[in-house]
Amino acid sequence: MAAVLGIVRGHKGAMNLYSTPGKGSTFKVLLPASYEAPSKTRMQESMQSKHASATALVVDDEQVVRRTTKALLERSAIR
Repeated sequence: MAAVLGIVRGHKGAMNLYSTPGKGSTFKVLLPASYEAPSKTRMQESMQSKHASATALVVDDEQVVRRTTKALLERSAIR
């Protein structure tokens, strides 16, 4: 939750938590509105730059899960 809150705050947003005993909890993520639609070129540039510098740590006790996740991440980075 701390990581999610950090990301939300980084985008100038907020999170609210509502909890009722016996009923569960609800998280509301509030992000500021944007009136500018992202251009397809800008989105592609953003995705390419994120893939180029991203690092993922995959931790699981099952080897098949680690291998599958690694393969999926490598495949998505090529696009």
